[in-house]
Amino acid sequence: MEFLIVDHTPAKKASAHSSHISVKLQQGISEIMNSNELPFRLKLRRILGDEIFYQCDLPPGSWMGHPWFEGCYLEIITNSGKIFYTLKWHPLVHGTTSDVMFYLWTLQNPMNCGIIIGANDGTYGDYLIPFLERNIGEMIMVEPSDRIFNKLKEKYKQFYNVKFINKLVTTNGGRQKFYELSEDSKTGNLGFCNSVYKEMVELIDKENIMEIEKESISITDLIQQSGYMNKKYFLYLDVEGLDAELLNSLDFSIITKPEVIIWERGFGCDNSYAIPHLENNGYTVYQEKNENNIFAILK
Repeated sequence: MEFLIVDHTPAKKASAHSSHISVKLQQGISEIMNSNELPFRLKLRRILGDEIFYQCDLPPGSWMGHPWFEGCYLEIITNSGKIFYTLKWHPLVHGTTSDVMFYLWTLQNPMNCGIIIGANDGTYGDYLIPFLERNIGEMIMVEPSDRIFNKLKEKYKQFYNVKFINKLVTTNGGRQKFYELSEDSKTGNLGFCNSVYKEMVELIDKENIMEIEKESISITDLIQQSGYMNKKYFLYLDVEGLDAELLNSLDFSIITKPEVIIWERGFGCDNSYAIPHLENNGYTVYQEKNENNIFAILK
């Protein structure tokens, strides 16, 4: 008899940023388990840092669904605290085409380096599991938001092989207006979206937005200063609307080409127009219709 039904929908099937998770506890469990072990407690934890970001009771006959499972693990415990069930997100099982291809690339290139632009707090992204499984040798994590940058440093403080840069990255560098959610935002997505484009942040919250002027660095200068010019490295971008502009501004005549480039197709925009520039510079590009990230690898 099946007492617990767990269903995970990969992001490529959910047409969303993350895979979905749903759990149903059958009523029949109450005939097997002692009453003092019920109801169960369901928790979703971040794989990095073990932070609980969602939890609820799970009594017999109930169902729970959550739209974000990437970079997390599911834990179900009895009322007395015993572990009943766990499930960890993994790119090979729950990931998109980009997640899978990048994971396999890191397995074959375990001493690679990476530059992550728009790292947020570092608790999700194609690089997370390969890094935690020690298939990435070193990373530079770049985040422009001061308060999110502090969270990022705290979460990765135990790793000797991570460098942090609190900078805004643009096409040409210089002073630039930057927008992010204020402390008053009640969306639950505090810090999730920050951008040089105000309209991107307005997709989350139109009322509680801060405008800040920041000094920025060009993406080409960032790569030149990374120390990776003669190394095998990947480039990962999640910059809310600026991805394609940054990629199209890359001057491949003065930088070592990244072996792999991953960027966001678009959140309220379409960043696929960077594809011709990359293909003309020796990259094979993979993109799936319902997936959020685009994967490019040097031929």
